[in-house]
Amino acid sequence: MKSSKLKSIKLFDRWTDEYAKAFGNEKALIVNSFILAHSKEDQLTFLFTDVSELHWTLVLNQISPEDVAKSVKIQHHKPLAFICGSFAESQLHWSVIEKKTYPMIHAFHRRGESFGKCPGSTENE
Repeated sequence: MKSSKLKSIKLFDRWTDEYAKAFGNEKALIVNSFILAHSKEDQLTFLFTDVSELHWTLVLNQISPEDVAKSVKIQHHKPLAFICGSFAESQLHWSVIEKKTYPMIHAFHRRGESFGKCPGSTENE
């Protein structure tokens, strides 16, 4: 059986200060990355979308009712989802309004439970 050359490579002999710094930066990015929250019924849900000719994106988040009156800069947004995609070939021919609507429809299909119950609605029990 042929022995693997990988077994003979000593990683620490090649690990430079530059690699250590890059590894530390990557760890910091992971630690400081967004942590998605769980949807809560007592929170207000907001959907932000953006589209271009080729791509779309959406951000779904929640804030407490007390934060509504505050400036957006000091509101405590809790992210629920970051979703993006590219339009398929047939979708590239859609009108601008169809493209702008697509992320909203996608959000409701994929994350409908995050929007909770609409005010004034009733449920059959």
